[in-house]
Amino acid sequence: MNCGRIASISTLLTAVVGGAARAGAIPVPNGSFESPSVPLQDIARPGADNWVTTGGNNTGIFPNLPMDENFGGVIAKRITNADGSQLAYIAAIYDPTGTTDNGTPIVNEFYQQLPAVYQPGQSYTLSVGVTTSSAQPPDAGAKLRLELYYPANGGQQSVASTLVTSDEASVENQLLKYYTVQTPVVAAGAAYANQPIGILLSTTDNGPTIGGTFDMDNVTLASIPEPASAALFALGALVVGIRRRRIC
Repeated sequence: MNCGRIASISTLLTAVVGGAARAGAIPVPNGSFESPSVPLQDIARPGADNWVTTGGNNTGIFPNLPMDENFGGVIAKRITNADGSQLAYIAAIYDPTGTTDNGTPIVNEFYQQLPAVYQPGQSYTLSVGVTTSSAQPPDAGAKLRLELYYPANGGQQSVASTLVTSDEASVENQLLKYYTVQTPVVAAGAAYANQPIGILLSTTDNGPTIGGTFDMDNVTLASIPEPASAALFALGALVVGIRRRRIC
């Protein structure tokens, strides 16, 4: 075999290995909560485009302030590392037996089902920027659940989740910290294989006496190839390299 051709194959396989080892971004519509646009004078607005929200006014979006401001003695701080100009808020309270102002249960959630599916041989990483509200900081020990799920039996079946506590997330109530949820590699026979990917952000691990609010931003999702697949490509490149040394 021509040495130049062997070198080309080796280069190609090396490129394939590099590509297999990298994560692939999966679009999350309105993952930075930029829509709909909320004027500064409105302070906040319930709901968010592309997301299903529950809990009435307890879940929504708000514009990031251009600077810290004093609202009747309450200091609302600008979030210095926000992605874009808006963020989401979610109240920490959970009381399914109580009702909000619009008569719905006090169950506070953001969720959406993506067009992408859980592909066998891939694992998935959800990333969310989280902080605690400066105007309404959540009580100590309040929890925010970040979850990847798939639809099953008319509901949501968890694949993987992470709990963030208010104590962990608070960085002077003005700096996002990033938390991730990692799934295992999807097996071909897994119940969620080839099922739609769902993202859930909720405060359903709290109770009716927990107050305050979490702020969230920049929800992203990535797929990562199974390590064994990348290793197989690497082995092929290695074989080509050995042949090259023997022939050339």
